[in-house]
Formats: sequence, C-alpha cells, structure tokens
Amino acid sequence: MARAMAPLASAYVSAFVVGFCGVIAQVVVLREMVVTFHGNELSIGVMLASWLAWSGVGSLGVGRLARRLRRPGLALAVALAAMGLLLLATVVGARYLKVFLRASEGASLGQIRPFGTMLASALALLGPFCLVNGLLFPLACRAAEAAGGAVGGVYLLEATGAAVGGACYTFALVHWLDPFALAFVLAAACWCVAAGARGLEAPRTWRGGSLVGLAAGSLGAAAVLLAAGGLPGPLLSMDAAYWRPLLVFRSSDSRYGRVTVTGPGRSSEQRTLYVNGLLAFSYPDPPAAEAVAHLPMLEHPMPPHVLLLGGGPGVVEEVLKHPSVEKLTYLELDPLVVEMVRSELPPAAAKALRDKRVEVVLADGRAFLKGTSQRYDVIISAAGPPATAQANRFYTVEFFREAARALQPGGVFAFHISGWHDYIPDETRRLLACLHRSLAAAFPHIVVFPGAPCTFLASDREGVVGYRLGVLDARLAERGVATAHVDVRLWEAQLVGGRLEELQRVVSAPAEPNRDLSPRCYYYEAQRWSALQRLRRAGAGPPWHDLGRVLEFLDRHPAFAPLVLLGVVGALSLAAPLARRRWRDGAVAFAIASTGLIEMGVEFAVLLGFQVACGYVYQYVGLLVASFMLGLASGAWVSSRWVASGSATWRRMEGVQVCICGYPLLLLGFLWVATGTGLGAAPGVAGVLFSLVALSAGLVGGLQFPLAAALHSAGGASAGALYGLDLFGACLGALAVSSVLVPTFGLDGVSVMLAVLGALGLIGLLAAGWTRPAPR
Repeated sequence: MARAMAPLASAYVSAFVVGFCGVIAQVVVLREMVVTFHGNELSIGVMLASWLAWSGVGSLGVGRLARRLRRPGLALAVALAAMGLLLLATVVGARYLKVFLRASEGASLGQIRPFGTMLASALALLGPFCLVNGLLFPLACRAAEAAGGAVGGVYLLEATGAAVGGACYTFALVHWLDPFALAFVLAAACWCVAAGARGLEAPRTWRGGSLVGLAAGSLGAAAVLLAAGGLPGPLLSMDAAYWRPLLVFRSSDSRYGRVTVTGPGRSSEQRTLYVNGLLAFSYPDPPAAEAVAHLPMLEHPMPPHVLLLGGGPGVVEEVLKHPSVEKLTYLELDPLVVEMVRSELPPAAAKALRDKRVEVVLADGRAFLKGTSQRYDVIISAAGPPATAQANRFYTVEFFREAARALQPGGVFAFHISGWHDYIPDETRRLLACLHRSLAAAFPHIVVFPGAPCTFLASDREGVVGYRLGVLDARLAERGVATAHVDVRLWEAQLVGGRLEELQRVVSAPAEPNRDLSPRCYYYEAQRWSALQRLRRAGAGPPWHDLGRVLEFLDRHPAFAPLVLLGVVGALSLAAPLARRRWRDGAVAFAIASTGLIEMGVEFAVLLGFQVACGYVYQYVGLLVASFMLGLASGAWVSSRWVASGSATWRRMEGVQVCICGYPLLLLGFLWVATGTGLGAAPGVAGVLFSLVALSAGLVGGLQFPLAAALHSAGGASAGALYGLDLFGACLGALAVSSVLVPTFGLDGVSVMLAVLGALGLIGLLAAGWTRPAPR
C-alpha cells in the first residue's frame, strides 16, 4: 500500500510545489516589469497575459502528449527539474531586461517604452518557463490518475501552493532575500522535489540514492543563501550597467516601489531621484523648482499655510522664500524617499526639510486630504504626468474636489502638466481639455498659463487667480523673492503671440471628465506617448505596435473590442465540441474560457482598484495574488467534494455561473466605496479588505473547474484541454482589460462587460441543460 501511494504523493507534492514556486516567480517578475516599464500598470496586464498565453500553450498544446506517456511520474520529475532551471534564468532575465532594452533601443533614462516593446519583451522573456509551467499541470493530472488519484486534487493542491507561496513572499521572503537568491531557493525546491520524489521510490539503489543526495545538496545550498542574506553583488552590477554613465549612489526597494538616487559623479552635487525608473525630482534644479512654486504662491495675496504634495526639497526651498509662509506641510508617500533626501542628496536638501516651518508628513496625498481638518491657503500638487493609474489619481474629479474641501475660502490650488512651446499636438489638446473639464467640476474659477510646464490654477472665488502680471510683479518685489529663472517677463512671453487665445480654445473644447474609475487622462496620456514614439521612430512598426492608434480606433468604434473578444472566446471554446454535436461540452468549454477571461479581468480590476484607492499596489501585489489563489483553492476543494460525493450536477454548474456573472457588479460597488473613503490612510485595513475581495473572486472561479471536468463527456481526460481554455481566456482578459478596455471604458464599464459575458455563459448552460448528456 505504501509503495502504491508513493507515486500519488509525488504527483500531489509536485502540484503544490508548482503552484508555490510559480506564483512567487510570477510576482518577482511582475515587480521587475513594473520597474522596467516605469511603474506603468499596463505592464502588469501584459506580463500576466504573456504568462497565461504560454502556460496555455504548454497545457493545451504540449500537454496533450501527457495522455500517451507510459511513465508520467518520470516525465513529471524531469519537467519539474527543468522548471527550476528556467525559473532561475527567467528571474535573472527579468532583472537584466531594462539593461538590454536601453542598450538595444538607445532610449534615454526614464523614457516610457511603446506597447509593442512591452508585449514582445514579456513574450520572449516568459516563453520557455511558462511552457514548462503549463505542461506540468496535465502531467501532474496524468500521474495522479495513473496512481488512482483525482484531477480535482491536483487543481486544489496547485492553487493551495500558489496561495501559500504568495503569502510567504509578501510577509517573509521579499524582506529576507533579493530576487536572485530567492530564485535560486525556488529552483532548489523544484530540484529537491523532482529528485527526491523519484529517489524515495527506490532509496537503496545507486540511482535512487544519487537523487536523494541531489535533493539534500539543493536544500543545503538554499540554506546557505538564506543565511548569507542573498546575492547583492550581481544586482548592483546590473543597476550600474543600466544607469551608466550616471553613478548609482543608492537603489533600494520599499513597499511603494524601487527608489534610486543617481548623479554625474562624486565631485558634483547634482543628484536625481527616480521611483520605479521615473524621474521624481532633481536637486539642485532651480529652473524646475521655481516653475512649480512661485506662480501659485504669487496668485495668493498672502499665503500663511501651504500644502505641497511631492515635488522634492527644491520646491520646498522656493516656497519658503515667501515671507508670509508660517507652515509648509510637505507630503511624501514613501518614507524611503525622505530618507534618501536626507542621506544621499546635498546637505542643503536635508536642511530645507529641517526648517521649523516645514512639517514632513509620510502619507498618501488622497488619504491625507480626505482625513485632514486643516485648511490651506495654497495647495500645490507636484505629481508626475497621468501616465500610470498611481499618478492619474491626482488628476481626477474626485481628487480636485478633495483639494477644494481642504482650501480656505479664496485659496489657490495648482498643478502642472507637460506643455509645449508653439504647436499643441492633438493628443495634448485632448489631455488639456479633459483636465480642464475635470478641474471645473470642483472649482468655478480657473486660469491656465501656457508653457512648459503648463500651469493650472484654480480657486473658489472670482478674482483670486488671473493673468494680472502687474499684480504678480508687485507681489514678487514686495516679498523680496529672488528668482533666477522665472519672472513676469517669462510669463508675459508665454501669454503673447496668440498662445493664450489658442490655449483657451483648446481647454474649452468638449471633453469627458477624468474620474477614479474612468481614467480618461490615462487614455489621453497613452495616446500622447504613442504619438511621441511615432515621431522618434518615424512611424516604424505595425499598427498593433502603436497602442495610441488602437485606442483611438476603439474609442470611435466602442463595440468592436467586446465583439472581437466574444468571437475569439467562442471560436476557441466551441469549434471542436460543436463539430462533434456535443452541445453540453460546448457550453462547458465556453463557460470555462469566459470565466478565465472574467476572473483575470476581475483580478486586474482588484489590483488597479487598489492602486487607485491607495496608491501602493507594488507592495501588496503578492498578497492580493495569494488571496485570489487561496480563493481558487477553497472553491476547488468545495467543488471536488461535490464531485467525490456524486453531487456534481448540471444545476450546480448553473448556480456557480450565476455567481460568476454577478460578481463583477459587486466588485464595482466595492470599488465605488473604496475610492470614496480614506482607505489609503490605513494600509492594513486596505490590504485585508482588498484581499477578501480577491479571495471571494477566486472562490467563485475555483468552484467551476472540477465541476466542469466532471460534467464533460471526456471526464478527467478533459482536464488539460479545459485548463488550457481557462488559461487562454485569462490571457485575453489580462491583455484586453489592462491595455484596451480600462483606458477606453474605465473600471465601471469593464465590470458591466464582464457581467454580460458571464450572463452569456449562463445562457449557454441553461440552453444546453435541455439537451441529453453525450455518452462517455
């Protein structure tokens, strides 16, 4: 009996390890992709889509070979050992990717890369590892069935391993090990299980003993790495190669992202701070700091209380030049940014933060504005351009209303956006009109100063903000503010020559407002960056390579994307069953493929919703993925019990589908509540609530797969094909939702679309329920 159980135990343990190592590798690569592509959440969807596509090929395509194997246990061990080796290579490649792209494309530091480069990079990087990762599921199913086990048990253990892996990474491994050391530990775990499982079947033979020794050696090497704290040397070398010719003074990960300080050399005081590869600020940089600080400060007659959201110590210094300032509240989300300002920048930067009038607050700007009872005379938002969901949340109607509530009557609110000199491109026109429409929803009086950067100024009282250059000049002289790069002559030059009239025509054009759950600025910024890429590349590349053109086409034809997705899902899932007149199999296959799309769309919506509501998904991505996988495991366990007890009925399948089509709408309601409250001020509460939402989504999806496999006419033999359809549907969901649907329709529109797709799956199940089951 013990010998009979060994192959089954080996298959089940392998499934757990595949889930455990696979999800940690996924999160590590995802974090590296976010840094490589400068915090753009689109990279999350592209990476997940590529991961799922290759895994689907491995499961649905290569996995068909599993049915023909005479020794599935041996094939499983070999594939698991290969997964360990490829996992190590993939994590190293993910870290090196930014170095390779910069060298091959000649891109400047901080330059956002086009969508086609992002997609091609993800596909090339993840292909080998994910092919093997996808192959392992049908292999484990075949090995378990050969040993008398169940497919549902394999699915359950893989999902459980993924849930445990995500939790271990979030709460322990990310704090203990750097990515390279962690990759080796995971690879060692794969080698240990692969070698040990085969060796334990015959431990007294020479071959079995060697395999057991290999397993023990892998564990020993991993233990040494754990004790040594990782492999920092290779990481530092890659960072130095990427930032060359600049010197890297320090680069560290925090819960909010990767913060890097660079400079031209140790003999120079110039330092530049980047967050996830995007420029945050330089110091000293008087031209940029003066442009941000002085215009809004001069628009107010005498501002004693000022709130500065980001911007760096240079802007702090310029604001403090105004003698009326009694208190400057300076907000930074990331404590590591403030620490690096004090330790890595010139002493004058730290001195500015130590000024008795300055209060440094470590908090999310949105959460701070929701919770503060203080009222300010001037609020300056120095967030980066709305190229990411994290930055876009500082350009929405909801944010502008929060800022308006925190202002004293007659106060001034200001923000800046990348501008132009003479010609305003169409993409920038749409962005400016959208920003003006959004700001007008919170402030009745707005003026916009043209230039680079373009400055938006707003107030609740008439006559506070305006183009009164004489008043600004008098206040500048009266306050004795010394400036070297901005003055009334510069502002006058920006207003003449028809620039002001042209700008007023641009911002008065009709436009949709930018909202938290409908990020139109995210859409317009994607178009603007795509236009810049076309200019740099002289139009090279196929149309799909240009995300801006794709989005523009879909904006004119909004029904195109949903119909194409529906057609692809239908073709993939229904072609084979309907050709054999197996109506129930077709309904099951369509339900599985559409649920994969829905579940991945929901998972991305949870990740993006967390970013919109709180602003720091970088740290919590492992926890959210782990919660989703724990939900999948729990749902699979419950469903497997139904199968084992003989109660896997068509009626249960229909009931599960009802939950699947209703869940996106419940998620939308949760996101409305989350973005309307100060949830970001309580990271622990936010993490728990969003994790429960992710767990619930996974639970609903996990109920379906074992039921579907049991109800399919091929029984357990259908597991590999259904799993492949699930992965391909999820791939479509990750890519379409992140890159096309959210920028075009927003999270609210996407939630409705996912619910409608689930309803179509329900209709198919209800219709097929009236037909006879196909013979097995």
